[in-house]
Amino acid sequence: MHVSGVFTLRLAPPYTLARYMQYAFLSVDVDPDKWVFHPDRDMVEYKLYKYFVDHVAKAASLSGLKDCQNVPLGPSLYKLDIRDVISKLPSELVSQCGGATEGKPVIRNWNQAAAGYALSVQAGELQVDGGIKLPMLGVVTVFSSVRGMEYEKQVDIHTLGTTLLGGSLAFAGIQGSRRQGGESYEYFLIPEQPYEGYLTLRAMAWVSGDREGRRPVSSGLVWTMAQLVEELNVSPDIALAFATAVSLAYYLREAGRIDPSVFLYGSQLVTIAPGGNRPNMRSTTPLTPLLYQYYGAGRGESSILLVHRLVRSLLGASGARRQDVENKISSLRKTLGQCIHDMYMQASYPCESQHLHHCIRDLVPLAVDADLSPIVSDERGNMIERLIGRLRADYEQMQGGCRRL
Repeated sequence: MHVSGVFTLRLAPPYTLARYMQYAFLSVDVDPDKWVFHPDRDMVEYKLYKYFVDHVAKAASLSGLKDCQNVPLGPSLYKLDIRDVISKLPSELVSQCGGATEGKPVIRNWNQAAAGYALSVQAGELQVDGGIKLPMLGVVTVFSSVRGMEYEKQVDIHTLGTTLLGGSLAFAGIQGSRRQGGESYEYFLIPEQPYEGYLTLRAMAWVSGDREGRRPVSSGLVWTMAQLVEELNVSPDIALAFATAVSLAYYLREAGRIDPSVFLYGSQLVTIAPGGNRPNMRSTTPLTPLLYQYYGAGRGESSILLVHRLVRSLLGASGARRQDVENKISSLRKTLGQCIHDMYMQASYPCESQHLHHCIRDLVPLAVDADLSPIVSDERGNMIERLIGRLRADYEQMQGGCRRL
């Protein structure tokens, strides 16, 4: 147990998800006067142990882990984690947050384990033990080029504990997929290194995610992305780019003028399929402000938010409808999905393509269809007509920039 002086935090092996979870933990309080990052030596050196304790407390608070009661939904633990990781934790940590099985304290929840670790550190009751394994989620390698590499799988309690806290911070939600037979995916926002903007990234991702007044099971970013993939057949990478633009538009409307690249820098969305006895890496996709910069950054009603509102109105539409109207609603969904693709391609090649013309051409007949008006209009007029006007203005602005080159 440390009470004073320099403290060394060992980092998990490079390229493992545990390492990036620790980067999320470190990003909570980036202060070179308190700690120094040595990635080449796989360590972080705190100038005082007190700084580390304060860091743990802040991370737990931001994750909603101030105590063990009513911890929020977090990453999955697996059967082997319960046997090989959690069962090996110091008794003082388990007693903080564990329930009882046959009279013995036991933890079966990632966030309970993270909360127990934080409470034990703050109480000064935790011994520095080695020979503990990382949870199975932590040993997943993030990049395919390094999968199968050999590394030391045993760590000390603080490497494990900061991985648990970082995983709680990085967790962006869980979302089911009807297209994959009901399989659910877990999502994590990870930084490629510790940086101050990570907390802003987290705040941006969760904005507009608090549906119906309660904390949802997924962030607004993940929910929007999943709906585009499921309902509009948008590819996952383009769906994430659009969802990022939506979250940015909502967040920056309240936060003011902030350069998105500052807090999107080097961030990735990791998708995990938590099936069977081990997690499976599905994808890692970088977050980009591309669509926001072209369709969301201007004043007034942006194309990004108009499309988002249209999509939400269609997803929320219910009740019996004539088959011909149902067919037109299906056509509008297909058109919106293709328009999101066209918006992405136009932004990727603003001076070399006319993809937006295709989107506008397909939207025009839908804008004057009376059968669709109960679904897509509101008190400020027809959203499709306003979207067409906004997209035309966006295109002209892009071309103006090209002419100045």
